[in-house]
Amino acid sequence: MSPKPPATPSPESTMLFPYGTDAPLYYRPIATTTIIATNVAMFLSTGMGDFEPYRWLILEFDRINPLQWITAAFMHASWMHLIGNMIFLWSFGILVEGKLGWRHFSLLYLVLCLADGAIGQIPMFLLYGYSGALGASGVIFALIAIAMVWAPQNEMDCLFAPYLFYIRSIEVPVLALGGFYLILQLIPLALWGFQPSSALFHLMGMAVGFPIAIWMLQRGWVDCEGWDLLSNFGESTSKATSFSFNPLFLVGSLFRDTPRRKEAFLHATRRNNSSGHDALRQIMENPDEYNPRSGQRTSATSTRSPKNNMTTPFDTSNLLPDKRPAAAGVVRPLPVNEQAPRVGNTDLTLEFANRCIQLGHGNRIPCRKMLRLIKQLTAQQRYLESLPLLRTLASRGDEVGNHAKLRIAEIEFRFNNQPKVAISTLRSMARPWDPGCEKRRLKLMAAAMGRIGETVNGNEVT
Repeated sequence: MSPKPPATPSPESTMLFPYGTDAPLYYRPIATTTIIATNVAMFLSTGMGDFEPYRWLILEFDRINPLQWITAAFMHASWMHLIGNMIFLWSFGILVEGKLGWRHFSLLYLVLCLADGAIGQIPMFLLYGYSGALGASGVIFALIAIAMVWAPQNEMDCLFAPYLFYIRSIEVPVLALGGFYLILQLIPLALWGFQPSSALFHLMGMAVGFPIAIWMLQRGWVDCEGWDLLSNFGESTSKATSFSFNPLFLVGSLFRDTPRRKEAFLHATRRNNSSGHDALRQIMENPDEYNPRSGQRTSATSTRSPKNNMTTPFDTSNLLPDKRPAAAGVVRPLPVNEQAPRVGNTDLTLEFANRCIQLGHGNRIPCRKMLRLIKQLTAQQRYLESLPLLRTLASRGDEVGNHAKLRIAEIEFRFNNQPKVAISTLRSMARPWDPGCEKRRLKLMAAAMGRIGETVNGNEVT
């Protein structure tokens, strides 16, 4: 967001232009593209920089107008201002939207516009009462802050142009790139003090982005696969979620991994070692016997109890042999509860999923249900426990299988210290690979080979 006047260095004037990322993108950039098109349309329809007749659309400091909190983020002062901001919006927008999807990203962008506009207009109205600001860079800096939290170790592909006729492409970690822009905005404030300027509004944008990124991460609204800033620096996002936002976690933890529960499961399995189906059915149909803490009877065929509104992780009645005739060549999926397992149910859910896999029914669990459980285990930093689930997905051989193999290799290399297993898994990935997946594969292959002292050559990694 560029105030008028004065002007200070902005991202587009740093000669370091990001244009892509190696971060995995799970959604197409529909919202990012739409927002860019809207910015261009607004610029063309409001004087192409001559915004005086449309001053009511920019952020004016002599009043408080919530409408301007939105419209000012789509106004620009010049072609260079617009182009520079759109380059950065594309680069960081696709990274953030790639983790959220277009609906959630659109809502996030709207919230960032409102928050950035509010903290920009209200203090300036109280302290100065004159001038104004316009531009998307405040919201873009909020996206940069979010990317720093969600994908600090991923790399941004940047064009580096320190002077004319010298341009080269370099890769910069997201955390380092965001830190560079953060320092760049602090310099004018250190030299000229606190005054309305681009640098000040950029810092305000980052002040909006950081807490929102952390809050969404703790709420479990974004899946960073354990590569986020909090996980990498030792703060467990699952613990933050449990104790900050879910006080009932303390109660739920009493029901997990109790010795009597494990003993009951093993006892039931021993009594019915000819079939694991009956063991699972007995546990679910007799909770008072096998889980003394459970106060109510749980039905094996009911996935939701209307009395206490609790969900069971799997409908275990589907583990019993299906007596209905099936068409030739058709494998029925296992109907699984629509809701993701809650904090207190993760261990029980994993237990039943592993039993499904052991009984040869792993491929009958719907893919998106398996992914939800893997996501929850990842949020709790239980990476090794997710390996059986990932291997089940990897056996399917489609694009999901490739991503599962990539994740298996990352876990084996990073958390299990098995670079050879990681290399073998990466070599088993099936073509074609999407560009982001291929880049991560090559990078991980090189790191694994470097650890065991092998030399990477074109034949081995392609």
